[in-house]
Amino acid sequence: MKPAAVPPADEQYLGAPGGYELRDASDIHVFEDFAELGRLACGATAAAIVLVDNDREWFAARTGLDADIPVHALHFVALAGTDERELLIIVDALADDRFAHHPLVARPPHARFCLNANLVSMDGARLGSLCIIANEPRQPSNEQCAVIQTLRRRIVAEVERQREGERARSAQLLFDQQTSGQAREMDEERRALRESVDVYRMLVEQAGDGVIITDGQSFRLLEVNDSACALMGYSRDEMLELSSPDLVLPEDIPLLMGTIAGVQSGLRVVSTRRFRRKDSSLFWGEIISKALPDGRLQGMVRDVTERLRLEEERAAILERVTDAFIALDADGRYTWVNEKAASTFGRRPEDLLGKNIWAEFADTISRPLQQACEQVMREQKPIQFEDYYEPHDRWYEDRIFPSKTGISIFFSDITERKRAEAALNLSEERFRVLVEQGADVVLMLNADGELTWASPSVRRVLGFEPDEVVGRSVLSFVHPDDVAQSRARFLGVLAKPGESAPAAFRARHKDGSWRTIEGIGVNRFDDPAFGAVVASWHDVTEQREAERILLESADQLRRLSQRLQVVREEEQAHLSRELHDRLGQSLTMLKLGLSRVITRMAAGDPTVLDQVRLLGADVDASIHATRQISAELRPPLLEDLGLAAALEWAGQRFADRTGIVCTMDLHDQELPVEAARALYAISQEAFTNIVRHSAAHNVTVRLARAGDVVLMEVSDDGIGFDQSAEADLSTLGLLGMRERASAVGAVLAVRSQSGTRTTVSIRLPLYDECEMIT
Repeated sequence: MKPAAVPPADEQYLGAPGGYELRDASDIHVFEDFAELGRLACGATAAAIVLVDNDREWFAARTGLDADIPVHALHFVALAGTDERELLIIVDALADDRFAHHPLVARPPHARFCLNANLVSMDGARLGSLCIIANEPRQPSNEQCAVIQTLRRRIVAEVERQREGERARSAQLLFDQQTSGQAREMDEERRALRESVDVYRMLVEQAGDGVIITDGQSFRLLEVNDSACALMGYSRDEMLELSSPDLVLPEDIPLLMGTIAGVQSGLRVVSTRRFRRKDSSLFWGEIISKALPDGRLQGMVRDVTERLRLEEERAAILERVTDAFIALDADGRYTWVNEKAASTFGRRPEDLLGKNIWAEFADTISRPLQQACEQVMREQKPIQFEDYYEPHDRWYEDRIFPSKTGISIFFSDITERKRAEAALNLSEERFRVLVEQGADVVLMLNADGELTWASPSVRRVLGFEPDEVVGRSVLSFVHPDDVAQSRARFLGVLAKPGESAPAAFRARHKDGSWRTIEGIGVNRFDDPAFGAVVASWHDVTEQREAERILLESADQLRRLSQRLQVVREEEQAHLSRELHDRLGQSLTMLKLGLSRVITRMAAGDPTVLDQVRLLGADVDASIHATRQISAELRPPLLEDLGLAAALEWAGQRFADRTGIVCTMDLHDQELPVEAARALYAISQEAFTNIVRHSAAHNVTVRLARAGDVVLMEVSDDGIGFDQSAEADLSTLGLLGMRERASAVGAVLAVRSQSGTRTTVSIRLPLYDECEMIT
């Protein structure tokens, strides 16, 4: 087995609660590493190692726990089991009545998951426990449990190693004190030497480590204790027949001689080398060598094979950690670098060990990282943050933990996550803009139908601010006649994740009006990003109104077409009667008169000339009748003298035929021919409606101009009509007038109520050269 690097011995001794001393800061640091590895292995929030000595308990290490949490607060996990060598696991403390009200569960760190591994020595003595805590329930995998069991064995081995080492150091310290007393009392050298030998023999025999005394010249073994004999596999007599080189491999003898040279020069040397037992088996031993005052050489040997194996396992675990990991001492020098961390910097781990990170990467390490490390060292509290490493154009998540000797840094590459987050943020921003600026309302509803979120467009559609609708039932906005159907549709969507359903209903606007809504609701309770029913509402009020108007217009046009056909047939019948009754009779009389004239002329009747004159009068009457009929169909005054003259003539004839007084207030206007024909036709239709429906006694016709608008009014003092019935077939005359007005760009308005007068007004805009917008 290849040993891990062992640092030189440190003369500093650190006191620790519990009745024994740890050799140096690294003895404490190793427990902090164990605790952090246990936390990482389970992906937990916190971890702690509690050691027990002389019925006292104390934290050897803890991470993620507040400093004011006492040791006894972790005792509650002991309730979870009885076997000290099994892992005690609490999957969810809140679900267990034994733990739900415990302070660690109810208050920070809010322990939900707890794992406890008791630390038990080979002889069954309780050494302490490893406790791992997470603030969310979890079930550790078999692989995670195996890692915790390995960590437990390593922690037990480290505790026993440290305690065994402390006992050996105590013996050595006592031995040094005794031998120094001998030097101070030179006058009692022989007696002191005897006493020292006796004390030495007693200490040597009782020491747990192997103690070997050799000659400073021949290097032969002069004295060994029982522990040394057991360690090497020899008896005491066999050991005393050997020399120091006999205990090591031949290839290691140069290293041994170098150590001896250092000891003889006055140094206290700590080294690690392979030793060979009697049966030729090898073990790694740590030996502390020094020169005694009488020139002999003393070595204290302990078997560190297991410790080195555990250190190699530790190194392997650190290398298997998916994150990059480095450890720095208080001066910023690398004490550990795993392969992933070294490859991030383009180096090998051995190239960085012992070097100062801030000097080695002065131009590339970010200032925030350095400040964070200084803060962790100063406050002894862990920090987690994100950092941009410019040379590689990469983002890293750094987790920095304090220790007694420095800091540990775990960092992982989160560049892809940051890019994905940036893309997601951009997408979300675009979506937010689309939602906020869109015409549709987007809503989120909980299972009770209450609104939990509303897009800003609700202000445009329903007049409410988003915070005015949040917390209210969606059915409170629905028209009472549509509530039952809307509730049934919502329950149908709620019953199945992913289900969607269209909707159409009336929603109340803030001003009290009702808006027609079409939309769709989708069940997104299975999506953690939503956890709600997502609804989209589209206001189709204007569209529905336009459709209604279009349908009414189509119906009106259909009825108008039918009316026009009826009017055309009536006009044809009227013209037929006029032609038959007036022209037909005149022509028949004329034909009969001509027959009589011919007969009388043949008989030589002298009165024939008078008869011809009478026939000429009949011809004149026929011509006059023809002109009257033609004028009624299309008065020549309209094109020859203008609209005012035509209206004057039509009003006079209307008064003559009906006996209704017709008052004319006309101001002649120069209009396009089509506009004049339309206004004249409208006046004739108005006269017809007055005769049929109004029972009027007086009619007033006005024609005037106001600016760029020509105004024409036809009003009567008749009985009026109910305008709500305007769409009835009996009012098709009004529809025809509107269509004539619209055809030339004019606007027709009718003002009337039952029992009052009726006024038909036309406003015709005029433009350059009297052209109309059609």
